[in-house]
Amino acid sequence: MDKIRIDISNTENPLRNFYQRHQKIDFAEKSSIIDEDITNFLKISKVKRGFLNQEEANDLVIKIYQFLYEKLIIELSKYDISVFYHAYKQLELIMAEKIGFYQNYISLSKIASQESLNPDIHKIKIGSNRWEPPIRLLISIILQQGIKGSRVFDGENWSYIFCLCVKLINSSSISDNMYYRTENFTFHIDNTYKLSYNNSNLYDYENYSKSLANKTFNYHKEESELKSEVNNDKTVLEKHQLPSSIEEVNNALLKEYGFSYGNFIMVLVVLGKMMYNKVKVINLDALRESEIFPLFKISKEILIKNLAQLWKAIEESELRNIINFLSIGFNTYNDIAEQIIPSKLHKNYKRLPYFPLISIKDEIIYGNEICLESSRLWVSKIMQGVFPLRIKDNSELKKALNLLHSEKDNLFEDICEEIANNTLGKRYVEKGIDNFHRISKALPKKPECGEIDLLAVNPNTNKIFVLDAKNDAFKYSSSDIKNQDKRYFGENSYYEHLMKKVEFIKDNLNFILEHFSIEESDEITIKKGFIIKETIQHAHKKGTDVDFILKKDLGKYLLE
Repeated sequence: MDKIRIDISNTENPLRNFYQRHQKIDFAEKSSIIDEDITNFLKISKVKRGFLNQEEANDLVIKIYQFLYEKLIIELSKYDISVFYHAYKQLELIMAEKIGFYQNYISLSKIASQESLNPDIHKIKIGSNRWEPPIRLLISIILQQGIKGSRVFDGENWSYIFCLCVKLINSSSISDNMYYRTENFTFHIDNTYKLSYNNSNLYDYENYSKSLANKTFNYHKEESELKSEVNNDKTVLEKHQLPSSIEEVNNALLKEYGFSYGNFIMVLVVLGKMMYNKVKVINLDALRESEIFPLFKISKEILIKNLAQLWKAIEESELRNIINFLSIGFNTYNDIAEQIIPSKLHKNYKRLPYFPLISIKDEIIYGNEICLESSRLWVSKIMQGVFPLRIKDNSELKKALNLLHSEKDNLFEDICEEIANNTLGKRYVEKGIDNFHRISKALPKKPECGEIDLLAVNPNTNKIFVLDAKNDAFKYSSSDIKNQDKRYFGENSYYEHLMKKVEFIKDNLNFILEHFSIEESDEITIKKGFIIKETIQHAHKKGTDVDFILKKDLGKYLLE
């Protein structure tokens, strides 16, 4: 098999400039109306007033979710299929606006410092986080409930529907956080049955949100830079070869799903970049005048055949497998008897935006932007050794992904060492110390503290750095966040192991200084931390005494 290579250098939506703005939301007014409905519901239900304990609060949040869900179902039952098209159009438009904003800031960043742009980047990220999840939930609920009405949806009640979904997302998030104890909430119902709550803010969410915004900005900036490199040098992609273990993932996907990794990603990219007038499938001018623009609606068979004509190297059967795999429809959530809970969709069901094609009868509906976003997400997840659907632990795909994750872990440690070497010089850096005899024969060969990923010394600042590299991925769900928190700060955690390493260095400081040719001094300080490739929530947990250092900031950290 030829070596797999994914060209992510050009994932530009050619139709974005033709998109209009998404529909404005009257959030304050509609949210106030819904809050009043909740107050009346609590009054009719004769719920307990005053402060609620955690069990009472969780039961109440579940009841409110059910109440809001029923109101949404009643509203949706009035409309025909046009309500689905409107929702999906808004999602496509919002995604396009977000990417457009980032691209503008990338252009500005070439003439201005990134720091001066960060506040606005933060606002963009907050905005997209506010808009996208409620619409994704809405589309899932429409697919679950089916189309029951006959009225054409003209957008008049869009603000109300959207705000209901926002309240559902918030209620679900609060319930999950209480259940997994990732936040502590205090609930109070006053004499008029008005509900209020506060949380303990275990995390610094403001800095966390800014870090997430910067993460997204940097991703698109790197993608833009790669595009420029490729435009100038067509051989530059040779430098971006995928890990060798991706072959194992590719073979497992072929066996279990009937398509290769490379072809799967490139189909998403091709769908996101298609200018249909160029391949004579749909006239672009006619498309722009259609009621569902910027969405495409096309026969699945025609779509597959035209993809086959565009890409003759792929068998039509493989294209069919890819299109079927990427599709969701009105039967996707048939086994969910009651309400759809956002966190329950996580890994258990196909969901937007990972599965961006909507199958209705023999037609496929999708948007360019969501297909491109899906391609980015799939590349990101697979390269982390993660699959967005639940798979069996003993499956070939799971084993291949674990192998890939292990390879990426080792590569991450190598990159961290390279940064440290370039910053401090090789003589002041030691990586992967498992046998401590390489430091000094006087030390135990394999002490109880275990391996130190990166031990470094800055002779100019008299600082010793005891660092562990953690190639962990950003987590979305409360259950995953809880599990990650246990790994970092629970019993037998990363933190406990790191502290043992720090104590070992302190107890044997003279041998460490001798190894690095540093004179003993009362001014020697020891810094401890975790090097992470991207921001994670636990890096912003309050009350911790350990540093979290982004890989891109490691050089700066070692010089402070």
